[in-house]
Amino acid sequence: PVKVVADTTANLPEDLVKELDIRIVPYCIQFGTETFYEGELSREEFHRRIAAGVFPKTSQPPIGKFLQVFEDAAAEASGRGSWTTSMGTTPGWTR
Repeated sequence: PVKVVADTTANLPEDLVKELDIRIVPYCIQFGTETFYEGELSREEFHRRIAAGVFPKTSQPPIGKFLQVFEDAAAEASGRGSWTTSMGTTPGWTR
């Protein structure tokens, strides 16, 4: 089978991710000194922090996170595809 890997900037519907077993690499969200992977905070908690005056920053996932997800997908696949943002719009591909 072919396995698809995407990052959270693809904003894929959850039902599609489940149906096609798409592997998702989450981007990081930083509130002050705390870092979370996208999806770890509830929407309520996210907005509570903003209301408290702490504004988020985002950053690309660590390269090791991409590698882990790609290796896991490769172990189960005869082919692979990946959809991420372009080099011109994110630092995620500048390493």
